[in-house]
Amino acid sequence: MLGLAAVLILHRRVKGAIRFIHQAAPLAAILGLNCLSAGQSDKSVKTMHPSSGIALTPFYDVPRPLPLGKPGELIRSEPTNQYSLPYEISAFRILYHSRTLRDEDIAVSGVILIPDGKPPAGGWPVIAWAHEFKGSSRQSAPSLMKNLGVGPLLAMYANLGYAVVATDYAGLGASDGEPAVDAHANARDLIYSVTAARTAVKEIGRKWIAVGALQGAAATVAAAEIDLPDSLLEGSIAVAGPGNSFTTKAKVPLLVITGELDRAATPANTAKSVAELCRLGDRVLWLKYASLDSSGAIIASAADQISWIKARFAGAAAPSNCH
Repeated sequence: MLGLAAVLILHRRVKGAIRFIHQAAPLAAILGLNCLSAGQSDKSVKTMHPSSGIALTPFYDVPRPLPLGKPGELIRSEPTNQYSLPYEISAFRILYHSRTLRDEDIAVSGVILIPDGKPPAGGWPVIAWAHEFKGSSRQSAPSLMKNLGVGPLLAMYANLGYAVVATDYAGLGASDGEPAVDAHANARDLIYSVTAARTAVKEIGRKWIAVGALQGAAATVAAAEIDLPDSLLEGSIAVAGPGNSFTTKAKVPLLVITGELDRAATPANTAKSVAELCRLGDRVLWLKYASLDSSGAIIASAADQISWIKARFAGAAAPSNCH
């Protein structure tokens, strides 16, 4: 169990992170539902700018033909300071090998955020972010947006001591493949982004948790269903709907977050999805937030998310409210 001092430190960090989100962007912006982030006066945080696009550079150009590589093998990486993030967070772009649903080799881009300070023993634990639908053009990639689509949220995770790995998905950013709104295709890109990140940044550890919203929520559940012998996925968080393309029992616990006013993933539809996950034998904790849509729920759930994440990384038994 955590000692009193550790609990107090965690409480202060979570409160500070939630305050950062509220100051940095309106609720809808957290889930990428509009294009603007409000400025803030805290000198320790960079001024937030509109989430205008970042120009495609040769970094995103995939070699032709693509040299053979194992899933998760890093093609290249580069540091970048082009994102609207707190100054103490380091950012890197990555290009890595993934696999299509037809088991074809494909190059995918993404971003890594690294916290300030010395990593813990075993390396930084990882939050792997799976984004919601952003569009179908290469320029729609979150790594080509100054606010990464959900910059304040990802900064919260990093400020709490987690490395963040955010895939673009195939077809966005990198000049390879076609975009696919498919939970299992997106899950592969998510999984292999973590493997590539550990090569790009040696201080990243093996333990990770998948977190996603809307389209990304379905990807995190699909990732939980895949047997990963060389990786330590500890759990998946699905915000605004876990989807309905379940194939087998999840290998790790699930946290499902719903805003009761959410129109994209209604509580009624989510209830059906959760019931099916429970029927498969999954360990699911479903949390509902009254009078909130998805963007409000993701902020209101921040403390619950962090408590659940810390417990998974600590190896505690996962709670469930399956009936």
